[in-house]
Amino acid sequence: MPTRHLGEPRRKACRLDGLLFYSVKPIEEARLKHNSVSGQRRRGAGYATKIHGELAELAFLFKAASLGIAVAKPYGDSLPYDFMVQCGQRLLRIQVKSVFTNGTGNHRYSYSVPVSRRPLRRRVTYSRDEIDFITAFVAPHDAWYVIPVDAVLDRKFIHLYPGGKKRVDGGAYEKYREAWHLLTGNPNELPTTEDSSLRSE
Repeated sequence: MPTRHLGEPRRKACRLDGLLFYSVKPIEEARLKHNSVSGQRRRGAGYATKIHGELAELAFLFKAASLGIAVAKPYGDSLPYDFMVQCGQRLLRIQVKSVFTNGTGNHRYSYSVPVSRRPLRRRVTYSRDEIDFITAFVAPHDAWYVIPVDAVLDRKFIHLYPGGKKRVDGGAYEKYREAWHLLTGNPNELPTTEDSSLRSE
């Protein structure tokens, strides 16, 4: 067992997308700390959102690479997409969205995910000229949704139900869960939600 030097923060094991690693600030502790009122006052209300966005991008990079999808990150953050992926001869622009908190009340079974951007403090929907896919990461369920931009052109938020839907009219986007084959164009290349390993527990 590795020794810990005096004054070194105690590390805890974290699991993200099936990968076990050690971190000084586990995801859940970081979320609680940065979402706290005192943390928001010190760092600004958008700090936790930025941290979550960076974690989701790291998770996407690992997930896509583990499936054999080539991933490139553009320089800077002025473009409307986060990644470019190459699948054979296809080059696709990917925007990564995420949610790290559980819903409450009437929304405790669903997760609200923004599928829009906020350049000047007002939300603007994405267009086909800007991105090709939105990949949404629901961290509490370690679940990914690969959604074509055509499916959210008129939406600013969508609701996802990785733990099962209670509403009869809910779950319109569940068909996109783990739909990585939409990136490759070949449904036989990659696992889908029919695989038992990808079903929610």
